[in-house]
Amino acid sequence: MMSAGENQANRSDSSKTLFAKFGGLLASLFYCRLDRNSMANFENFVIRVYGIGIHDGRLLVTDEFWYDTPMTKFPGGGLEYGEGPVDCLRRECREELGQEVAVTGHFYTTDFFQETRFLPGRQLISIYYLMNLSAPEAIHVASKPFDFELREGAISFRWIDLDTLDANAFTLPIDRLVAAKLLAGWNDSRKT
Repeated sequence: MMSAGENQANRSDSSKTLFAKFGGLLASLFYCRLDRNSMANFENFVIRVYGIGIHDGRLLVTDEFWYDTPMTKFPGGGLEYGEGPVDCLRRECREELGQEVAVTGHFYTTDFFQETRFLPGRQLISIYYLMNLSAPEAIHVASKPFDFELREGAISFRWIDLDTLDANAFTLPIDRLVAAKLLAGWNDSRKT
C-alpha cells in the first residue's frame, strides 16, 4: 500500500507526463483565464434567428417598429436560453405568423463582426434558414410597407416579388447581405 506522500508523488508524476505529452492543450484546458472579452462572457453576444420564406416567387418580409425605428427585415427573432436556433425560428413563427414552419436548410450565418444597432457594445450573430410555411395564404399581409400606426412593437407582413426585390429595401446590414445572396441564387436559377 502507498503512503499519502507516494500517492501524491505518483499524481504529480502523472500530471508532469501528461503535461509533457500534451503541453499547450492541457495548459489551455486547465489554466486558461476567461476574461470579460472572451467568448465565455455570453452577455456580449446577441443571437438572432431568421427565416427565408418563399411562396410562388415571392419573399415574406416583416415591417416592424422598434426603438423608434421603422425597419423591414426577415421574420424571426432572438434566441432564448434553452432553445436551439431551429427551435427559436419555429417559436418565432408560431408567435408572429400563427403557424408552423418546416425548416428546410441553413442559408447563412454571420461570418464577420457586426455590432448590434440597438445594443452598443454587443456583437450580433444572425442565423438564416430556408423555411416552408404551412399555410402561406393564411398570413395576414399588408399591401404597402409599414401599414400600421408607428408605435413600439408594431408589426406587419407583406410579400415581395423576387423579380422586383431590392436588397436595399432591408433596413439592417446583415439582412441586406442575405437578400443580395438570395437574389443572386434566384437570378442564377432563372437563367437555367
